[in-house]
Amino acid sequence: MEKENVKSYIEKDQQNLEREISNLRESVKRKTAELEKLETGENKKMKGFDLRGISSDELYNITEKS
Repeated sequence: MEKENVKSYIEKDQQNLEREISNLRESVKRKTAELEKLETGENKKMKGFDLRGISSDELYNITEKS
């Protein structure tokens, strides 16, 4: 196989893996919140659990304005 084809396949595979990991993380968050609601009747303990990390673009915008 040509180098460019292999590189393209690897990049596509990496994007698919990152998308799948992100979906699984969201699923875990949602299921954890559902479990907490079933156990306690409310969603107070895990309030900060639904936070998400900032992207490199967001970080760049924050640091550039400082």
